[in-house]
Amino acid sequence: MCSMQMEKGFPKPPNRCSSWATLALWQGRRWGRFIGFWLLLLLNLPPVLSQDLREVESLFQRAQQRFLKGDFDGVITDSTKVIELTTRLQPPSRSEKLARNWREAEGQAIGVIDLRAAWAYTMRGVARHQQRNYEDALADFNHALRLAPRYAGAYVARAMTWQAKGELVQALLDYNRALQPDAYYADAYNNRGCLFADQGKFREALADFDVAISLSPREALIYGNRGRARLNLQDFVGAIADLTRAIELDAKVAWFYLGRGIALFDEYQLERAQKDFDRAIALDAQCAEAYANRGLVQWLRGNEMAAEADFARCLALKPELRPLLEQKIAKTKARRVERQQDK
Repeated sequence: MCSMQMEKGFPKPPNRCSSWATLALWQGRRWGRFIGFWLLLLLNLPPVLSQDLREVESLFQRAQQRFLKGDFDGVITDSTKVIELTTRLQPPSRSEKLARNWREAEGQAIGVIDLRAAWAYTMRGVARHQQRNYEDALADFNHALRLAPRYAGAYVARAMTWQAKGELVQALLDYNRALQPDAYYADAYNNRGCLFADQGKFREALADFDVAISLSPREALIYGNRGRARLNLQDFVGAIADLTRAIELDAKVAWFYLGRGIALFDEYQLERAQKDFDRAIALDAQCAEAYANRGLVQWLRGNEMAAEADFARCLALKPELRPLLEQKIAKTKARRVERQQDK
């Protein structure tokens, strides 16, 4: 992916702003505390129910793997099975003895089934979102939040769907709600920052990215997003620093090089900028913006034939960029004249 939109971290498709993959994995540090007594529950259950819970866990693991592979139909199938199984385990089907055994295993153990069901609804909603089935996705997130009203991940997922529908007020409300039960949720800050950036509120976005980085200091995506915000605020030195850090953490993301190249271009570090555009194209040969910007660098460096070839390649990939490209070319020509006069 080589767009200069803010990045919410969808594994697929691109062109969006935290990570569905991370969300789908339940943000282990928040959900991991249930794992210990999950095993205790299995030891205290009748064989039939114990088997159901083991199947829930198996489906849970398989759905995550399918999600990471982009098999969203498979995710929906597995999540639906989890919902059916957890529904079977809900009261009043539980016996009083079973409920007592669960309470003895863990004070709030019965709620684990609700959490598993909430996860299943959320996962299914995320898969439906990826298929652009936004209404059914919202219904699933609503179900998840009825079962687990403090499940921050479901609020973030629902916010992303509101954002995809253009309902930005609702999206902001849900990002804010996600931070009430979990004020240390880096993804919520990152995504809210992306929402602010989409609205042109780059200083508010920058503040959210600062918090997200303080909470998740090794997440390349967030440094990339903050670099983009700084680029829009014309803080080119800061943008270069953030995008360099993003590249240090993940050197295989084309738009990190594209963004840093643009900042270097604006600092008139043309040779370094061209190397970054070259790298962006090597990673993503369909990156129209990288061809356009490399063409501008080529033109400033006197390689007009190479520049024209890059411009042609850009427009072949994205004809809709023509007006913007013509505007950039005009500005670049004026810039070269100014520098020649300064000499």
